Amino acid sequence: MLASYYLPIKLVSEMNNRECWQAKYRRSRSQKMAAKIITASEFKWDGSPIIITIIREIGPRGKFFDSDNDQASKKATRDGITLGLGLTNDNDSRLTWEYKQEKSDQHRVRVEINYTEKGKDNG
Repeated sequence: MLASYYLPIKLVSEMNNRECWQAKYRRSRSQKMAAKIITASEFKWDGSPIIITIIREIGPRGKFFDSDNDQASKKATRDGITLGLGLTNDNDSRLTWEYKQEKSDQHRVRVEINYTEKGKDNG
């Protein structure tokens, strides 16, 4: 594993959330900035192909999202990680994205970065 770190973020279901657009915007902006800053400080990317796994850790009373809500809840985090890597577009062919959810003692997000098989061959 190249890197593993935590983001102090509690993800919410964006697709089923009926709140004011300003509240959604503020949450999205803060998630993106936290992911950008922490990714840039925790991981120095050499440009080789990598797999980035975003894991939603769910507190004791939390519930799992279905797959589309899970992925939607991580969009701002994904954008922030992309910016932290020095890219502007999250569909770069060197990046493979994976999503998981796990029970934990608190709500937070764990990011794990690994080489792809292609990256291992090159490095």
